[in-house]
Amino acid sequence: MSLSSLLMEPLECGKLKKSEIFPISQSVKVLLKFMFQLFSLLCAKLLCRYEHKSVLRFLETFENYRVERCLHLCREYGIVDTASLLLERVGDIGSALLLAISSLAEKFILLLKVNTVMQLPRISKLFFKQERGH
Repeated sequence: MSLSSLLMEPLECGKLKKSEIFPISQSVKVLLKFMFQLFSLLCAKLLCRYEHKSVLRFLETFENYRVERCLHLCREYGIVDTASLLLERVGDIGSALLLAISSLAEKFILLLKVNTVMQLPRISKLFFKQERGH
């Protein structure tokens, strides 16, 4: 039995007037929208927790979610690119840019540290060669 036939069944029995059907169908639409938002939020949370790289694609694909809650999740799990996109969507371009720049600065510092550690054996060989030569 379909949803529309369930809604129309009381009309045939004379229990509901035609004017009463509209509020019921609107209530069903609101309920379905809420359930879809809840489902989207749960999916976003699972992706944030277990599949960071898929969060951005998920939120770009689906539009029926609460931006503030998803933004909170992305910040909580450190998903910078998606948080930056969500900040742009709410109109906070300055914060989106600042977040992206700070993330790049952190990655650059990490890269410098890794590069320095990788260069240590070569630097130490040069240093010890010079000491032995004197």
